[in-house]
Amino acid sequence: MSAYADGVNDAIPEMVRTLADNIGISPSTVAHNCHGVSLAIVRSGLWPGARVARGWAKGVRGQHSWVVVGDPYDRDAYILDATLWSYDPDVPDVWQGSLNDGIHQPHGAGHFMTGSMPVHQGGETLHLTPATPLSVKARNWLRAVGAPFDNRGWMAVAHLPVEGWPSKEIISAMLDTPQLAVFVPIDIQGMLTDRDPGGLYLGTPQSDDPAPWMKPLPNRTQVS
Repeated sequence: MSAYADGVNDAIPEMVRTLADNIGISPSTVAHNCHGVSLAIVRSGLWPGARVARGWAKGVRGQHSWVVVGDPYDRDAYILDATLWSYDPDVPDVWQGSLNDGIHQPHGAGHFMTGSMPVHQGGETLHLTPATPLSVKARNWLRAVGAPFDNRGWMAVAHLPVEGWPSKEIISAMLDTPQLAVFVPIDIQGMLTDRDPGGLYLGTPQSDDPAPWMKPLPNRTQVS
């Protein structure tokens, strides 16, 4: 267990304090607040192209959130994890690296062939209704796996690992199809597409009042 988890507030690492100051939040709110702090970093605009990623991280028992600049599934994309230190005592400060370090694994990572392939289960056949026509590549992939499917078949599509197929395009088409949108996990929608459900991944403002973790501290100027 980290020193902070033991209640030693002055054990907050120096880089964490500096980062918190730069994005206008209290350093005391950082520990174990992985999604809130990651979203605050994205909304600060200090790392253009950043979004919140969610999945698993070594040293964290439950699901975890971090910041990635670019594609969350790109193994070379820059990762900034401001809270890992508060879960893993072997992490001394703000963690920086990439998926190549083997610490983080976003939900949906991996090649689709390692997943459970979709099969029509005998229910009503449902067709995609994409807002824009599908590419030849997407149509060919769907044909190859036996689409169209019923509800259970499309649910399997939504839960496939995202690599090795035109997942962004087909998942977007599922989100455009009212009967199928509910099957797409929110983390896949938030990391694979730019629709930003709830403003929780790209930080799209949802109201005039900022989230509590984004309210600037007194007498401090938020970095923009």
